[in-house]
Amino acid sequence: MRNRAARLPGEYLSNNIAELSAVLLSIQSHHDVRTVKIVSDSSYAITSATTLLRKRLDHGFFQVPNAEYVAALVGEILCTRSRVLVQKVKGHAGIEGNEGADREAARGALKDVPDVIDLSKGVALLKIGAKLSVLSQSELYKGIKYYHKRDNRASTHRTVEKALDAIEAASNTRPPASQLWLALKKRKYRTLTQKWCAFNWKALHNAHKVGEYWRHTRLRDTRMPCAECNAPTESLEHILLECRVSHQELIWKLVKSQWELTGRDWPDVAMAVILGISAFQLRDHDGGINYPLTRLFQILVSESCYLIWCLRCEWRIGRDANPLERHSVHEVIARWRSAINKRLRVDWKLTSKTVYKKKAIPQRIVARTWQLIAPNLYCINEQKIEGVLVGMGIERRPPGRNR
Repeated sequence: MRNRAARLPGEYLSNNIAELSAVLLSIQSHHDVRTVKIVSDSSYAITSATTLLRKRLDHGFFQVPNAEYVAALVGEILCTRSRVLVQKVKGHAGIEGNEGADREAARGALKDVPDVIDLSKGVALLKIGAKLSVLSQSELYKGIKYYHKRDNRASTHRTVEKALDAIEAASNTRPPASQLWLALKKRKYRTLTQKWCAFNWKALHNAHKVGEYWRHTRLRDTRMPCAECNAPTESLEHILLECRVSHQELIWKLVKSQWELTGRDWPDVAMAVILGISAFQLRDHDGGINYPLTRLFQILVSESCYLIWCLRCEWRIGRDANPLERHSVHEVIARWRSAINKRLRVDWKLTSKTVYKKKAIPQRIVARTWQLIAPNLYCINEQKIEGVLVGMGIERRPPGRNR
């Protein structure tokens, strides 16, 4: 067999899985030859087949991403009678074989029916487990926790399923539940703030002290309902999408007015969308993910929801729910503008490679995120950001004067 185009089974796949599968299929298709030479630009696939092979095998592939495919590749290498050689080449360097592999991969992705990938040898290795002699106490402890997981709370499971359903309805793909939690933990490109991720994590667990939390306490009659709206239960959904006191209606109008500048229709923001905002994706008409608009949508929704929550808590707790001390319309508008402008400025500050080194956000990511609603931006290196999202352009203070 000289060339082969294959489509992998499953919906939520990655480039790493595709690279592992390419090497796996190459070995499986050449059991009758004396030497199999693998030429690839994938460091991930090559290290999985060489330098990391023994370590992962001894550790039972514990906490190894894509463990099924990695174990299958290791199993094929151990079982084959052929000598396997690997060579690392530079990607997109005009190498004929490498360029041809990219074309075959694109052709395989267009196939209607997925190919069957034999992972049986990996299944056998995964059943063997790890060598106790090579494991540390920390690794043993993590392994025990991993293989003796507690079942999810029923309410958490229902909430996560609703969030995943909303993501699937919007993007036609359903990520695994682990992706939802991982997105909150990693905060890629610092799209979501740490405060929002903590708030979202508690919301997914139904851990906020609102609504049903007070049902079986002595404070049920005063804390559970929303007296201003005559709602029997002041749930988180009521606070963020229905309550009059939290000024949620005004804030969502402000968000929609800014979103109109993108020229895209405003997605239907339900509670499930808010809960799954960390893994939410907006797609173009061709089905591709629109990363700048997705990031902008995540920022606007998360910042607005957190402001609504803060306004509710300030009035309900800090002002003792006094009807005469509600936040004014002008105050709410000013605070929303301040929150979004602050995010814009923080985004630009996080692009500084001098301060954040390798953790700095690429400037192109920030520019593409805000260009549709704040097009008149200067680079952070020019010590100025004019024409910010809302409000008048403001000169930054000179360096050393930020007191």
